[in-house]
This record gives sequence, C-alpha cells and structure tokens, in this order.
Amino acid sequence: RYEEQLHEMNSNKLFKGANMPQMTTTLNNLQPLWKLIDQFNKIFNTTSNKQKKNEIDIEPQEIFTNPKYKTPCLSILQDLDKAALNKNGEYIGKNKGVFPLWIRVLSNFTKKKLILPLSDIEYKQWINTNIPNANLSKDASEFRKEYRSLSKSNTKHELNVLLSQLNQSGKLGK
Repeated sequence: RYEEQLHEMNSNKLFKGANMPQMTTTLNNLQPLWKLIDQFNKIFNTTSNKQKKNEIDIEPQEIFTNPKYKTPCLSILQDLDKAALNKNGEYIGKNKGVFPLWIRVLSNFTKKKLILPLSDIEYKQWINTNIPNANLSKDASEFRKEYRSLSKSNTKHELNVLLSQLNQSGKLGK
C-alpha cells in the first residue's frame, strides 16, 4: 500500500515541483497508522462475523415457567375463531400480531405465572423455533407494531377466555 502510494505521488503531475522528500517522510510516518487501521479492520470484521454467527446459533430460552404449560398454551392459538396454528402446530394465520398479543395475555395471567419475563427478541426466537412457518422478523418488530385488525376484533378477549377455560379445566395444573 505504501509503495503504491509513493509511486502514484511520484508519477502524478499534481505533485511535480512539490517537496517530495518531505512528502515521502510524511508518508513514511503514516505507515504505522495504515498498519493499525488494517489490524482494526481485521479485528472488527472478525468480531462482526462472530456476532452474526452467534445471532444464528443462539439456542432460544424456554419461555414457560413449567414445561407442562407449553402444549396447552399453544393450543389456545389453534382454538381461536381465526386459528393461528393448524393441528400440527404450524402457523397458518395472516396476522403475526397474534403472537405478541398471546405473549401479553400469558404474561398478564394473574392466576399463575405461565411465562418468564424475557425480551421481545427472546420471545421471537422461541416462537420461530417452536412454531413452524411463524418467521417473525429478525428484530422482533411485530412486538412494537399496532395491529388494528386485532384491536377491532375480540382476539385479546378470546385469548383470555380460552386461557381461563384451560386453567379451570385443570390443564394448567392445580
């Protein structure tokens, strides 16, 4: 890099008549800086690649406080009037906003602590791993959007009713 720049300066008409010895000295003084910049770029690119790899490789944390809650709570998404999951547990809905709404309903259930308080990204990772075809966005933006169609429908009320029925039937334990 250094030699290329020196050769370019010597051959460029713009630098004719310039104080070449002083410019060469300045360029020589900058050589350690170029090496430092190259090292920084190597470190930054390696770190950036590791972060990208870790994003993909992270094992999603379990969201339920008790593993026995998983199946009944997922069944709520199957039992909605506009089912979000089919009988195989695959996402079939058209409104991914049902997932953050479901998480909020589970979080706010006062009779039992059903799920752990986690970040939106952690919930998103769990949903994408455990619900085929959910494919929530990388940044979990579904958790920050307002879904008017869900607000207008009785989906939240329906989720609460189904959850209460599960609890009363004993499927969430005693």
